[in-house]
Amino acid sequence: MTGTISGMEVTGTSGTVNVSDYAAPLRSYINFASTNNITANINALYGLLIDGMSGQSQNTIGKSYGIYIKPFRFTGDTEANAFNLYSEGENTKNYFQGRVGLGTNAPAAKLHVVKSFSDLTPAIISGCNEYADNAAASAAGLPAGALYRTGDILKVVH
Repeated sequence: MTGTISGMEVTGTSGTVNVSDYAAPLRSYINFASTNNITANINALYGLLIDGMSGQSQNTIGKSYGIYIKPFRFTGDTEANAFNLYSEGENTKNYFQGRVGLGTNAPAAKLHVVKSFSDLTPAIISGCNEYADNAAASAAGLPAGALYRTGDILKVVH
C-alpha cells in the first residue's frame, strides 16, 4: 500500500489490506481571473465531486459514506455558532435525489422527520403567507403542495 497527499493507492498482485478511518485531505478552489476580457463557456462546474470507483476486487465494506462529518466543535464556539454543514446563498438551491432523514438514519420516505423525546415539535414552519382559501393561494401562484395559512391554520395547496 502506498499513500499520497491527495489520496490512497493500493497496489500489488495479491494479499489483504486492512484500512481503518482513512480520509483524503481536500480543498476546492475555482477562480476565473484574467487581465484580458475572457468568456468561459462551462457545461458543468463542480466545487466538489465525489465519485465511487470499484474495479475487479472483492470488497467487504461495513459502511460507506460519500460525506461523513464528525462533530465539528472547538473550544470557544457555542451551539449557536457551530455548524457541521452550512450552505450559504439565499438564491441558491440544495438538491437531494434520494431519501432525506432528519433524526433518523433509515428514512422511509423522501423526507422523514423523527422528533426527539425532548423536542416540543418535529418542525417549525415560518414565513407562510396568508390566503383566504385554496383558490386564493392558487391564484397568487402557489403550486400544488405549497404551504399557506388561513389565520392560525396551516394548509396545503391542492
